[in-house]
Amino acid sequence: MPALAGFPVPDPATIVASGDAPMLDEAGRRAWAGWLIGALLAYGLLPRLLLALACGGLWLAALRRLRLDLARPGHARLRAVLMPDSERIGVSDPEPAIMPRPLRHAAHAGASGTAALVALELGSDVAWPPAQLPATLDAGRLDSREQRRAALSRFAADAPGRLLVAIDPRRTPDRGTLGLIAELAEHAADTRVWALGGDTARLALWREGLARLGFAPEALILDAAAAQCWLGGHDASATEEAR
Repeated sequence: MPALAGFPVPDPATIVASGDAPMLDEAGRRAWAGWLIGALLAYGLLPRLLLALACGGLWLAALRRLRLDLARPGHARLRAVLMPDSERIGVSDPEPAIMPRPLRHAAHAGASGTAALVALELGSDVAWPPAQLPATLDAGRLDSREQRRAALSRFAADAPGRLLVAIDPRRTPDRGTLGLIAELAEHAADTRVWALGGDTARLALWREGLARLGFAPEALILDAAAAQCWLGGHDASATEEAR
């Protein structure tokens, strides 16, 4: 079979001349080497390649014929669980009666006099950091889990004296957002929440959520001037307009 593929085959004289002694003839050595390579391809690789192609073809043909009989009793029971005709929409995880409140007293002793500014889940159309505030105070956006963990680790190591959390007032506050604000407030001596933007439709929800965390009404800052004043160490309640 190697000869059919064009590989050399040793003739009877070359086979007899080989024997047990080393072959000195260069042509004989080439004939044996070519025959060994041809035998490896013809009897080793080629059959395995043909069998692999045949197995692949049979597997694809069987895969095309494979169909689930959804009319069988076992599948009928699973269909009602996996693909229900209707589903009840409601609160699957009710809100706890008492929201966790930040333990601000724990941060007073180790808090420095520095100020920090973070952005929590701002919309993509909101520019950050804001031009009105010093860029040196920006501690970054907290959009991903990794960013939030990094910020909490940073504030745990160096607690700021004043922490301003910028939020998007167009978003409805959920328990995850409020819980993160509570965690951030635990690492600062004083914390304020800045409703960044002109939308005031959900401010009442934010006030209610922050009140459940124990924040005073003046903790919600509504404009850049008040935010800048508070970060600078001044009382922002006198400059902030009630809305």
